[in-house]
Amino acid sequence: MIIHQVTDLSTAFSGSSALTARSTPSSLSLVSGLLPTTLNLHPLGIVLGACVGMGLLLLLSLVLRPRPSLAHRVTPYTEQGWIPSRPALVRRVVAWLMDLLETLGSSSSSVRRRLNTLGSHTVRSFRLQQLQWAGAGFMAGILVSLSLAVRGTNLLVCLLLVIAAAGGGALAADSQLTRQVRRHSEDMTQQLPDIAELLALAVSSGESIRAALERVAELGNGALVQEIERTLASVWAGASLTEALSAMSERSGSAEVARFSDALVSSMERGTALSDVLQSQAQDAREQARRQLMEAGGRKEISMMIPVVFLILPVTVLFTLYPGLRALTMLP
Repeated sequence: MIIHQVTDLSTAFSGSSALTARSTPSSLSLVSGLLPTTLNLHPLGIVLGACVGMGLLLLLSLVLRPRPSLAHRVTPYTEQGWIPSRPALVRRVVAWLMDLLETLGSSSSSVRRRLNTLGSHTVRSFRLQQLQWAGAGFMAGILVSLSLAVRGTNLLVCLLLVIAAAGGGALAADSQLTRQVRRHSEDMTQQLPDIAELLALAVSSGESIRAALERVAELGNGALVQEIERTLASVWAGASLTEALSAMSERSGSAEVARFSDALVSSMERGTALSDVLQSQAQDAREQARRQLMEAGGRKEISMMIPVVFLILPVTVLFTLYPGLRALTMLP
């Protein structure tokens, strides 16, 4: 009996399979009859559909994006500067690299002092710039190390070369900052005599020292004029003129500019004539510039002896001795 039941079930299953196989082509033909045989897609419709889709995505992103907090809106206007949002792992790696630069390179106080002289970046932005320079050196070291490794150089030497290239990039950024500060201080020292004479002329004509500084900041340009503008910005922000001039003396990085600012502060505090002080400061600045020019000329004179001794003098001696030596060789 069980055998007969199994036989009947297999017969029924095979019958239903045959029925499905027979009905499938008809259903497929019915569905294919309902669908269009060709799709007529117009290019303008595709473009409009893409634009509508992008617009909807933008609206959705604006709705779902969280609003920035008050700290994120205020941070760009503080000394810390703008800090973009990064993953936690990236923030930890960047913080560790900055601590490494702090340990191996210049301290934050030294960097802050030089950046205050330039008045351009913050310590964090400079550290990020150092990381960029170190990354560039790292990539250059990897390329050179790969080329050396292909030629059979020791892997330890290649690894040391990569580390040295990364450290060299960080040190190059620090050296670049030092050169910028030195050039900025030299530019201020060169402009000091002219600025002092302009201030003396303005004060002698009856203007106050603040009005004279504003006039010089409006008409002039250069490194020292930028420092005067920073000083006036501090005054407009609420600081007194003596405090602003003292801050300019501390951050200038130039002994001449610091002496000029201190002389103005002492003259304002004691009530002496500013025109006489400015004229004497202008004269002293001219004398100091003349002495520096003479010292630079003396150093250049010594360096100019190198091409004279090693290039011009040997050629002169050769042209002098060659005819006589040639005549001696032609004698029988």
